Amino acid sequence: MLYKAQQRLYGILQAISITGFTTYASTIPIILGQNIGTCFTSILSSIGATKNAKRTAAVHLYFNLIGTVIFMVVIYTYQNVVGFPFWNDVIDMGGIANFHLIFNIVSTVILLPCVGLLEKLTLITIKDKKNTDDDEDNDYLSVLTTLDERITSIPSLAIANSLNVILKMGEVAEKNFRRASYLIDKFETKKLEHIQEREDVIDKMDVSLANFLVKIGNLDISEQDNKTVTALLKIESEFEKIGDYAFKLSKVIENINEKELKFSQEADKELKVMYNIVEDTLIRTIEILRERDLNSVTEIEALRKVSKTYREKYKMAHIERLKEGKCSVEAGITFIEILSVYEKIIGHCINISVASMNYRTDEAYITKHEYFDEIHKNDINSIKTKVDEFKEKYEMLERDDKLSII
Repeated sequence: MLYKAQQRLYGILQAISITGFTTYASTIPIILGQNIGTCFTSILSSIGATKNAKRTAAVHLYFNLIGTVIFMVVIYTYQNVVGFPFWNDVIDMGGIANFHLIFNIVSTVILLPCVGLLEKLTLITIKDKKNTDDDEDNDYLSVLTTLDERITSIPSLAIANSLNVILKMGEVAEKNFRRASYLIDKFETKKLEHIQEREDVIDKMDVSLANFLVKIGNLDISEQDNKTVTALLKIESEFEKIGDYAFKLSKVIENINEKELKFSQEADKELKVMYNIVEDTLIRTIEILRERDLNSVTEIEALRKVSKTYREKYKMAHIERLKEGKCSVEAGITFIEILSVYEKIIGHCINISVASMNYRTDEAYITKHEYFDEIHKNDINSIKTKVDEFKEKYEMLERDDKLSII
């Protein structure tokens, strides 16, 4: 768009030059002014856009503005001191094109070593500020523009872009889970509303990804690409379900706040330990996709085992508290409901691990049961070692009197 606008401006100027009434003296200021004027389009385009888009427009403006100032100082100083012999001569179309080319080349040569200064100037103009939730949501949704139907003709690129969106989707789901759990410590209606907004973001990502991946799958692609698309469809669906459970958790906690239910100190500590187990599992699950590290699958399985152990342990402790009257029946039901949400999220993380193995390997597609058979057959010692490590970590958390959800 910027290029076309600039071309139209120079086209008009060149058309005028045919009349023979334009000189170097009258045309050079117009050309320099046009370079600044074309920045207006990018500034308009950046309105309402992300901070980085605004900074890109600012860099474009500063580049042309500084280049123009330098040219004007040098040209008019030389003209007043020495003088250009062609200054009052008629300028033709070639002269206009040549001056425009010289301006851009010289400006680039002069300003290229000053990239750091341009960056600082831009950061001063478009200052960093604490990201609002709306900013984050817009940034996440902006990645959906990479799911362009035109790139489906290049399956490898389309698949890579899909994976990038899935990673963003996983990040939103993880953040929503963390912030929903935070409400247990400190309930805030505004944060609850933001969780709903992020759930809407996840749903939009889910629809866009599913439609895009189905289109890729319907193309004439290789068997390996088809296997990859199947795995990615599964992964994005699992992240969407994790987002659903994170939102469900926030509604359970909203109910706790409305009914003014209270957990015992022991129950509160147990929920925080379980939160840490689930959060660790979510982060490692996302890393499997980002880092392409199948060794992390062993950690996910170890965390599943640890989670099951602690969940059963806390359920039994909860029953004892009910018997002793330390916890109300309604608070107890809510406690079990939260543990159930945590269990479901762990389960979806396992499903993502299975799909990740299918995505990252060239072997035949494996089922969940085959996944468990294979991982326990090949990595049983590694799993046991990891289980022991995690248990030691969470036993320390149980002893931490200042444990909180952040």
